[in-house]
Amino acid sequence: MNAAEKQRKQKDAGIDLVPVGDFTFCDQMLDMAWIFNPIP
Repeated sequence: MNAAEKQRKQKDAGIDLVPVGDFTFCDQMLDMAWIFNPIP
């Protein structure tokens, strides 16, 4: 399910406020890299 489908589903359910963090990236290592930003 892509972002547009999720937004449509939330709108159809009557959700006015967009929740944060209702997605994840492809893998856990990418998630951790995004969270901690380990750029040398």
